[in-house]
Amino acid sequence: MVALAWTFDVTKEGIRRTGPVGQGSHGMAPDRWGRLKAALVGGAFVAVIWLGARLWQPAGTGDHDPVPVDAPVLAVLPFADFSPGGDQAYFADGLHEELLHQLAQIPGIRLTSRTSLSHFKGSSATVAAIADSLGARYVMEGSVRTAADSVQITVQLIDAAADEHLWSESYPRLLTLDGLFDLQRTLAMRVAGSLGGTLTEGRSRNLGTAPTSSLEAYNAYLRALHQWNQSDIDNWWSAVDELERALALDQKFGRAHAQLALLLAALNNYGGRTQGELFPRIEEHAAAAIRLAPNDPESHMAQMAVDWPVEWKWQEAREDIEATLELDPDYIDAIWALAEWHGVIAGNTDRGLEVLHGVDVLDPFSAQVRIMRIWILMNGRRFDEAAEEGRRLLELEPTNMSAALMRISSLALAGRTEEARQELAPVLEAMPSPLPVTMSVHLARTGDAKRAREVLSNAVALKESGGSVPASGIAAGYAALGEVDTALDWLERSFADEGGIYYLRSPDWDALAGTRRFQALWERVGLPGERPASL
Repeated sequence: MVALAWTFDVTKEGIRRTGPVGQGSHGMAPDRWGRLKAALVGGAFVAVIWLGARLWQPAGTGDHDPVPVDAPVLAVLPFADFSPGGDQAYFADGLHEELLHQLAQIPGIRLTSRTSLSHFKGSSATVAAIADSLGARYVMEGSVRTAADSVQITVQLIDAAADEHLWSESYPRLLTLDGLFDLQRTLAMRVAGSLGGTLTEGRSRNLGTAPTSSLEAYNAYLRALHQWNQSDIDNWWSAVDELERALALDQKFGRAHAQLALLLAALNNYGGRTQGELFPRIEEHAAAAIRLAPNDPESHMAQMAVDWPVEWKWQEAREDIEATLELDPDYIDAIWALAEWHGVIAGNTDRGLEVLHGVDVLDPFSAQVRIMRIWILMNGRRFDEAAEEGRRLLELEPTNMSAALMRISSLALAGRTEEARQELAPVLEAMPSPLPVTMSVHLARTGDAKRAREVLSNAVALKESGGSVPASGIAAGYAALGEVDTALDWLERSFADEGGIYYLRSPDWDALAGTRRFQALWERVGLPGERPASL
């Protein structure tokens, strides 16, 4: 839920500048939907949010040091499609994700995140090398083979530390709902028995329970999961079609409602539509998910997508996240969200960082974890530490623009202006022209006030001609220049026209501290916890 953004969109062609935005078809008041837009496109850096994780592919080639673990970590590698026609990749991917969903219900076993796992899809690396890169003690790999009326999954479980195959088995089943979910239940319990996981009576009862009464609906759901896992906006819209098809077949399919709410929330920000026009559907499907599938973690994340960025219901949002983690303690997106809630929303830097402690064990290839640490450190005014975290991330991913810009601002805010200026120069050379409004902040902080004003002048002209430039981004630029009244004018316009922003603890607004107008905005947002001393 990090509110750090450029005025860029992520599309199938890559990242491109946001174009003009028209009025939403639902005619929704800005105060209802504008918060979501402003929260995700109004900050001074590049957005990395829990929903946006699906846009990122894990980077690196196993350069990370092995991660010491204090509990069994299992890496379930993506399943290969061994069907005769080679056209069942969606089915193999969907069953893989569903098996992860089942295994997440087993206390005592920790699962490597899907994003880090996908790095090894189709890889020729040895199991030992994969396990070492992921910090996993155990590795499961397998294949799926379908026929007209049957499916067979062949899997093997390997103890990588001992270089020992614990077992290798095939599970043939009829291609029916009962067959598929009996297969998932059998596999999950087999793993639990091998790795020492424990199942309470309640969790055992829920394990392998079909979420729908329609095999056709379930197939549409699996196709949607496969398409959503592609870094392609067109595939995301196809996933929406598949989920809507699933719900047309079974309106009580709670898990499909949850996934559709989450997917629409992502598309609300990245899908090229008027931001906010999808919100009524997000709210509708989140409510249905909670009603129909209250024991699915995705249902509570879907509700959080309503309570946090749009409604600013801070306690309810935290409860949504905690309910998710109660059901799945290793739900990576929820861990990120909880870390930001404590570190940014409530202003408890140490608590936010504590939430992230050990997450690298489950998601060792994740840039987002490090980005979240930087964001929390910056909000805590620990700029030298934020800059150092940025340096470490850039060593792993030299082209990570988000890390580069956050490090540059951290250096400047720490008083290391010359270092910041030197690191900004190559970034500016690589950026398209005209520069996005958020670059005015970095230019101002590194002492280039003239160019910062040029960027702001272009942004204001584009904004007034109907372009998609967040008023809060313009406000941050003027605040960085020390033009307090102008910055407040634009920040108030953000609240009046776009629903406002929630990340008022950001150092972007330090120049506005102590003013009566800023205090009024702070009270309107209603953030929990004390304001930082600098405010």
